[in-house]
Amino acid sequence: AYLGMTQAFAIVANDGLPRCYSIAVGKTYGGASATVGFALNLGGGAASVVVTCRINTDTGQIQGATTGVFDAGDFWLFYGAIQDTPSNGSTTCSVNFYPALSANGVLTPDTAAATGACTITEAQFEIGLVPSSRIRTLAAAVTRAADVAYINVERSLVQRRADAFQRLTEQGGQSRQYFIDLAATLGEPGCTITEFRPMNCNDDCNDSLISAADKFSWRVNIPHGNAGARPMNCNDDCNDALDLGGESVIECPIRDRAPAHTNVFFAYAT
Repeated sequence: AYLGMTQAFAIVANDGLPRCYSIAVGKTYGGASATVGFALNLGGGAASVVVTCRINTDTGQIQGATTGVFDAGDFWLFYGAIQDTPSNGSTTCSVNFYPALSANGVLTPDTAAATGACTITEAQFEIGLVPSSRIRTLAAAVTRAADVAYINVERSLVQRRADAFQRLTEQGGQSRQYFIDLAATLGEPGCTITEFRPMNCNDDCNDSLISAADKFSWRVNIPHGNAGARPMNCNDDCNDALDLGGESVIECPIRDRAPAHTNVFFAYAT
């Protein structure tokens, strides 16, 4: 039960901000797999701070303060948040991972005779109380625009939880339906997508003059007006847009996931 893997993986700033460690653990079936756990440690200061988490890989049941779990398909994504005070000065983070702490279905106490194995992947460590979407990389540290973008749209706790769940579990895609479903998941059902092709000699004389370059553009049609939209007036800056308004919460996520060779823009119903 006490044979595990230890990794010291980060030196963090002595800023008092919460940090979140998350890892995906393969689901098991049949009631024979041992309880899996990890201990997140923040040391090097006057006193160490430790957060422990245990999980039943059959059911996803967990135990541990400041911990949580998401259902991520074939895996359980479970996490723990840790925080220190600047006066304590702990800045060295490490994690101890244990594949078998006790028998199946027993979250506590630990049992020295327990044996077992598990599959783990996609460990991630970041600032915050809950994990963001997975960033698959071999680099030491990365930042993705979608995770730091800010839109001035008030979101309820339920909506923010839905956003986090969508980021953690989505598989990605490039189809028209993928982006329509993404918009619906983020609170904009009923969106449609318009793609463009260049005008040719078989088109009607009244058709739009769409250039060859426009075939790489596509439009997301949002079935309601732009909140707070208004035309530019004499009090605005000369460089402002001719129409001003707030953005839908779907604009940033869709732009971030759009194929790299394309240009996406958004149209609101009038």
